[in-house]
Amino acid sequence: MKKHKNDAVDAEATVEAALRPSMSIVAVKTKEQQAHVVLFRSRDLYLRQRTQRINAIHGRLAEYGVLLSSSRAGVARIVAIAVQFSEGLPGPVFQMFQLMAADVETLTDKVATIYMALKKIPQTSLDAKHLRTMPGVGPIATVAIEALVAGQKFQLWPRFCG
Repeated sequence: MKKHKNDAVDAEATVEAALRPSMSIVAVKTKEQQAHVVLFRSRDLYLRQRTQRINAIHGRLAEYGVLLSSSRAGVARIVAIAVQFSEGLPGPVFQMFQLMAADVETLTDKVATIYMALKKIPQTSLDAKHLRTMPGVGPIATVAIEALVAGQKFQLWPRFCG
């Protein structure tokens, strides 16, 4: 590795990399593929944030003896149970719970909105239509494969089917 980064050193490194036969070249994504990646990763982010909020609600309420199951039964059920036990909770704790529950509901709405957008993508893309014919591949996996495996044009179907 050479020191003193400048244009000449950058050009030399580019030539050296181009001459290596084992160097793989990454295909450039189209704007449509980039948009799909943004949707996919945004959904993932919102899901992680929602899970964090739900886990925080469970943990904070458990400190006061309110134990909730860790299933994905829904925010409405969690809210109903917490309201039932709100008389025994200090005011600030219940206010925190209400704020976090509102966050969870907002994040759930955002995930649903993105999911609907992801569901529409396979209707517009030929590659996505082909992917959807595979058993067990839904709209989320379709968009992920199509967007993140850019430039492959799915020439090697056995790689995805096997």
